[in-house]
Amino acid sequence: MKIIIGVSLIILGLMISLATFDPLYVMYKEKQISKTLQKKYFINEPDYNTNHFEINGNSIEINEIPKGENVANIQVLLNGKVLFEPMDVPVLEDEKRRLWVNIYSIHNRKETSHQNDLTAIVQSMPPNAKSWNLYLINNQKKLETKHITNEDRFNNENISDDYLDIHLIKITTSAMIGYKSDINYASINPLAYVIPRVIFIFGIVLIVVGILFFLSARKLKKEIK
Repeated sequence: MKIIIGVSLIILGLMISLATFDPLYVMYKEKQISKTLQKKYFINEPDYNTNHFEINGNSIEINEIPKGENVANIQVLLNGKVLFEPMDVPVLEDEKRRLWVNIYSIHNRKETSHQNDLTAIVQSMPPNAKSWNLYLINNQKKLETKHITNEDRFNNENISDDYLDIHLIKITTSAMIGYKSDINYASINPLAYVIPRVIFIFGIVLIVVGILFFLSARKLKKEIK
Protein backbone atom coordinates (compact mmCIF):
# COMPACT_ATOMS: atom_id res chain seq x y z
CA MET A 1 0.00 0.00 0.00
CA LYS A 2 2.82 2.40 0.90
CA ILE A 3 4.46 1.71 -2.47
CA ILE A 4 1.24 2.66 -4.27
CA ILE A 5 0.89 5.81 -2.18
CA GLY A 6 4.53 6.72 -2.76
CA VAL A 7 4.33 6.22 -6.52
CA SER A 8 1.05 8.17 -6.66
CA LEU A 9 2.56 11.10 -4.73
CA ILE A 10 5.65 11.10 -6.96
CA ILE A 11 3.54 11.15 -10.14
CA LEU A 12 1.22 13.86 -8.75
CA GLY A 13 4.19 15.96 -7.61
CA LEU A 14 5.87 15.64 -11.01
CA MET A 15 2.68 16.70 -12.79
CA ILE A 16 2.25 19.75 -10.54
CA SER A 17 5.92 20.79 -10.77
CA LEU A 18 6.08 20.36 -14.54
CA ALA A 19 2.87 22.36 -14.98
CA THR A 20 4.38 25.35 -13.17
CA PHE A 21 7.98 24.99 -14.39
CA ASP A 22 7.42 26.65 -17.78
CA PRO A 23 5.80 29.89 -16.49
CA LEU A 24 8.43 30.11 -13.73
CA TYR A 25 11.20 29.70 -16.31
CA VAL A 26 9.69 32.43 -18.50
CA MET A 27 9.50 34.75 -15.47
CA TYR A 28 13.15 34.01 -14.74
CA LYS A 29 14.18 34.70 -18.36
CA GLU A 30 12.36 38.05 -18.33
CA LYS A 31 14.32 39.13 -15.26
CA GLN A 32 17.60 37.90 -16.78
CA ILE A 33 17.05 39.83 -20.02
CA SER A 34 16.46 43.02 -18.04
CA LYS A 35 19.58 42.49 -15.92
CA THR A 36 21.69 41.70 -18.99
CA LEU A 37 20.56 44.87 -20.78
CA GLN A 38 21.31 47.02 -17.73
CA LYS A 39 24.79 45.50 -17.49
CA LYS A 40 25.45 45.89 -21.21
CA TYR A 41 24.18 49.43 -21.82
CA PHE A 42 24.32 52.78 -20.10
CA ILE A 43 21.27 54.71 -21.25
CA ASN A 44 21.12 58.43 -20.57
CA GLU A 45 18.19 60.77 -21.08
CA PRO A 46 18.68 64.53 -21.47
CA ASP A 47 17.04 67.25 -19.44
CA TYR A 48 13.84 68.26 -21.21
CA ASN A 49 13.88 71.90 -20.09
CA THR A 50 14.82 72.94 -23.65
CA ASN A 51 13.63 72.07 -27.13
CA HIS A 52 17.12 71.71 -28.67
CA PHE A 53 19.54 68.86 -27.93
CA GLU A 54 23.07 67.98 -29.04
CA ILE A 55 23.63 64.26 -28.52
CA ASN A 56 26.50 62.20 -29.94
CA GLY A 57 27.09 64.76 -32.66
CA ASN A 58 23.42 64.86 -33.62
CA SER A 59 21.22 67.91 -33.43
CA ILE A 60 17.66 67.21 -32.32
CA GLU A 61 14.94 69.83 -32.07
CA ILE A 62 11.45 69.26 -30.71
CA ASN A 63 8.88 71.88 -31.61
CA GLU A 64 5.43 71.86 -30.12
CA ILE A 65 2.58 74.19 -30.94
CA PRO A 66 -0.57 74.28 -28.79
CA LYS A 67 -3.69 73.64 -30.86
CA GLY A 68 -6.23 73.72 -28.09
CA GLU A 69 -6.64 73.23 -24.40
CA ASN A 70 -5.60 69.56 -24.47
CA VAL A 71 -3.98 69.17 -27.88
CA ALA A 72 -0.52 70.06 -29.22
CA ASN A 73 1.21 69.64 -32.56
CA ILE A 74 4.65 68.10 -32.23
CA GLN A 75 7.41 68.14 -34.85
CA VAL A 76 10.93 66.75 -34.56
CA LEU A 77 13.94 67.87 -36.58
CA LEU A 78 17.00 65.60 -36.76
CA ASN A 79 20.15 67.36 -38.00
CA GLY A 80 17.96 70.02 -39.56
CA LYS A 81 15.64 67.59 -41.37
CA VAL A 82 12.07 66.66 -40.50
CA LEU A 83 12.16 63.24 -38.80
CA PHE A 84 8.46 62.46 -39.10
CA GLU A 85 5.25 64.18 -40.10
CA PRO A 86 4.00 66.57 -37.40
CA MET A 87 1.49 64.85 -35.16
CA ASP A 88 -1.36 66.12 -33.07
CA VAL A 89 -1.31 64.61 -29.62
CA PRO A 90 -3.33 64.86 -26.43
CA VAL A 91 -1.30 66.49 -23.68
CA LEU A 92 -1.25 66.39 -19.90
CA GLU A 93 0.11 69.59 -18.40
CA ASP A 94 3.94 69.55 -18.59
CA GLU A 95 4.25 66.04 -20.03
CA LYS A 96 3.77 67.05 -23.68
CA ARG A 97 7.09 66.02 -25.14
CA ARG A 98 8.13 63.28 -22.76
CA LEU A 99 4.85 61.47 -23.19
CA TRP A 100 5.17 61.22 -26.98
CA VAL A 101 8.84 61.83 -27.90
CA ASN A 102 11.79 60.61 -25.84
CA ILE A 103 15.51 60.87 -26.58
CA TYR A 104 18.28 58.60 -25.35
CA SER A 105 22.03 58.28 -25.63
CA ILE A 106 23.09 54.63 -25.56
CA HIS A 107 26.59 53.56 -24.58
CA ASN A 108 27.88 49.99 -24.64
CA ARG A 109 29.64 49.54 -21.31
CA LYS A 110 32.24 47.23 -22.90
CA GLU A 111 33.59 50.09 -25.02
CA THR A 112 36.08 52.52 -23.50
CA SER A 113 35.26 55.36 -25.90
CA HIS A 114 31.96 56.97 -26.83
CA GLN A 115 32.51 57.14 -30.57
CA ASN A 116 30.12 54.23 -31.22
CA ASP A 117 27.36 55.51 -28.95
CA LEU A 118 23.87 55.39 -30.41
CA THR A 119 21.23 58.08 -30.35
CA ALA A 120 17.67 56.82 -30.02
CA ILE A 121 14.41 58.68 -30.48
CA VAL A 122 11.23 56.88 -29.42
CA GLN A 123 8.00 58.20 -30.89
CA SER A 124 4.87 56.94 -29.16
CA MET A 125 1.90 57.01 -31.49
CA PRO A 126 -1.36 58.65 -30.39
CA PRO A 127 -3.98 58.23 -29.21
CA ASN A 128 -3.05 55.50 -26.71
CA ALA A 129 0.72 54.90 -27.15
CA LYS A 130 0.28 51.25 -28.13
CA SER A 131 2.59 51.49 -31.14
CA TRP A 132 5.98 53.10 -31.50
CA ASN A 133 8.49 54.33 -34.06
CA LEU A 134 12.11 53.85 -33.03
CA TYR A 135 14.79 55.96 -34.71
CA LEU A 136 18.37 54.78 -34.10
CA ILE A 137 21.24 56.97 -35.28
CA ASN A 138 24.85 55.74 -35.26
CA ASN A 139 28.07 57.77 -35.12
CA GLN A 140 28.02 58.18 -38.92
CA LYS A 141 24.53 59.71 -38.73
CA LYS A 142 23.04 56.65 -40.42
CA LEU A 143 19.37 56.40 -39.50
CA GLU A 144 17.52 53.14 -38.86
CA THR A 145 13.77 53.22 -38.36
CA LYS A 146 11.68 50.50 -36.74
CA HIS A 147 7.95 50.32 -36.22
CA ILE A 148 6.72 48.18 -33.35
CA THR A 149 3.17 47.62 -32.21
CA ASN A 150 2.00 46.20 -28.92
CA GLU A 151 0.58 43.18 -30.75
CA ASP A 152 3.69 42.27 -32.78
CA ARG A 153 6.32 42.68 -30.05
CA PHE A 154 6.84 38.93 -29.77
CA ASN A 155 6.74 38.20 -33.52
CA ASN A 156 8.62 41.16 -35.00
CA GLU A 157 11.76 40.04 -36.85
CA ASN A 158 13.17 43.58 -36.77
CA ILE A 159 13.49 43.68 -32.99
CA SER A 160 17.12 43.55 -31.86
CA ASP A 161 18.43 40.20 -30.64
CA ASP A 162 19.25 41.59 -27.21
CA TYR A 163 15.82 43.27 -26.86
CA LEU A 164 17.25 46.79 -26.64
CA ASP A 165 14.30 48.08 -28.69
CA ILE A 166 11.76 46.69 -26.24
CA HIS A 167 13.80 48.06 -23.34
CA LEU A 168 13.61 51.56 -24.84
CA ILE A 169 9.85 51.24 -25.14
CA LYS A 170 9.59 49.98 -21.56
CA ILE A 171 11.49 52.94 -20.10
CA THR A 172 9.61 55.35 -22.37
CA THR A 173 5.97 54.51 -21.99
CA SER A 174 5.32 51.33 -20.10
CA ALA A 175 7.30 49.22 -17.67
CA MET A 176 4.35 46.80 -17.66
CA ILE A 177 5.35 44.97 -20.83
CA GLY A 178 7.72 42.06 -21.25
CA TYR A 179 10.55 41.24 -23.63
CA LYS A 180 9.39 37.77 -24.69
CA SER A 181 6.21 37.50 -22.66
CA ASP A 182 3.96 39.68 -20.51
CA ILE A 183 3.69 36.91 -17.93
CA ASN A 184 5.26 39.03 -15.17
CA TYR A 185 2.63 41.72 -15.72
CA ALA A 186 -0.42 39.60 -16.53
CA SER A 187 -1.97 40.52 -13.20
CA ILE A 188 -1.52 43.43 -10.83
CA ASN A 189 -2.28 41.03 -7.99
CA PRO A 190 1.06 40.21 -6.26
CA LEU A 191 -0.28 36.73 -5.54
CA ALA A 192 -0.06 35.99 -9.28
CA TYR A 193 3.71 36.18 -8.87
CA VAL A 194 3.82 34.14 -5.66
CA ILE A 195 1.26 31.39 -6.30
CA PRO A 196 3.18 29.58 -9.13
CA ARG A 197 6.23 29.35 -6.86
CA VAL A 198 4.15 28.00 -3.98
CA ILE A 199 2.54 25.41 -6.27
CA PHE A 200 5.96 24.37 -7.64
CA ILE A 201 7.36 23.94 -4.13
CA PHE A 202 4.23 21.99 -3.14
CA GLY A 203 4.88 19.65 -6.09
CA ILE A 204 8.49 19.14 -4.98
CA VAL A 205 7.30 18.39 -1.43
CA LEU A 206 4.89 15.75 -2.78
CA ILE A 207 7.74 14.15 -4.74
CA VAL A 208 9.97 14.03 -1.65
CA VAL A 209 7.18 12.59 0.51
CA GLY A 210 6.38 10.06 -2.21
CA ILE A 211 10.02 8.97 -2.41
CA LEU A 212 10.14 8.58 1.38
CA PHE A 213 6.98 6.47 1.30
CA PHE A 214 8.37 4.36 -1.51
CA LEU A 215 11.76 3.80 0.17
CA SER A 216 10.10 3.06 3.49
CA ALA A 217 7.86 0.45 1.87
CA ARG A 218 10.80 -1.16 0.06
CA LYS A 219 12.81 -1.31 3.28
CA LEU A 220 9.86 -2.85 5.16
CA LYS A 221 9.36 -5.40 2.40
CA LYS A 222 13.02 -6.45 2.59
CA GLU A 223 12.85 -6.77 6.37
CA ILE A 224 9.79 -9.01 6.11
CA LYS A 225 11.59 -11.26 3.67
